[in-house]
Amino acid sequence: MDDNTQPGSAAAVCFSSEYQAAKVIERSNAAKVLRRFAKLLESRGYSRRSTWFARERDHLIFFLHVHKFTFGPSFRLHAGVRVLNDPSENVCLNGICTDTALRFKGHLEYDTTDASWDNCALQMERYVVEVAEPWFNQMNVKTLLAAEQPLTIIGRESLRLALNGESHLSRVLFSRRSLGLA
Repeated sequence: MDDNTQPGSAAAVCFSSEYQAAKVIERSNAAKVLRRFAKLLESRGYSRRSTWFARERDHLIFFLHVHKFTFGPSFRLHAGVRVLNDPSENVCLNGICTDTALRFKGHLEYDTTDASWDNCALQMERYVVEVAEPWFNQMNVKTLLAAEQPLTIIGRESLRLALNGESHLSRVLFSRRSLGLA
């Protein structure tokens, strides 16, 4: 084995430093895409908390989660629904995502240019308009109570309690805080 390929060698350290610098730039550019995406979603009533975008309706929070892939400059978008009164401490990615949306053929990738950041944000918005929001519109209270998915048994029971006026304020506040609505 060549000395330059050994861990700790000058070449390995240089590669590692270059790789880390490239990843810092990639994360910075991802943040630029997310800021553009947030501006596009503001007019649709979404609030942002980090990589979560959410809005509230009828005892429910409809949310989007943006996942930045570690292997390159690209994203996956998840859409989901949470009952405000849900006692769960974690937000479940219980809905649809860009990987499985047959109607969506966008590319959520970017490079180092303003144009690519704008295009990626626009493609993300397109997914919201064409796929996520129609799915959200199908997720009304009646449908959610009748279906086994996307809500868990606990989620459905939490929704029943909320509809009967038995919401727990601490659960509602936790759900709102978790998704950036409080």
